[in-house]
Amino acid sequence: MNKYEKILHWLILLAFLGLCATALAAEYFFSKEALMDSFKKSLPMLEISIAPADQFFISRIARRDTWDIHLYFGLAFTTFLLIWIWINFKRKNKRYLLLKTFFFTSSLTFALS
Repeated sequence: MNKYEKILHWLILLAFLGLCATALAAEYFFSKEALMDSFKKSLPMLEISIAPADQFFISRIARRDTWDIHLYFGLAFTTFLLIWIWINFKRKNKRYLLLKTFFFTSSLTFALS
């Protein structure tokens, strides 16, 4: 691997970690249930009254930002992956062909999902 392929490899890893982090954050920290629970605890302490429907609407807005960031990480992951696949096909290196085929197929499936 040359230095550009190594950089590409690490960019793919960072994009994948970004995807994992934003998915976990959206699922656990910014889930509708977690945000609604935080409203139940914090709003009485601040002596603020917000209708439950509005609380739900606010929680959906908060989640949307997390999923937007997740989308950008997904686009970066897919772009870097397609570049890496193109480089590997261009080289026509038959070494570890089964492993590469499995990795590229599973990664593309992951990227398309």
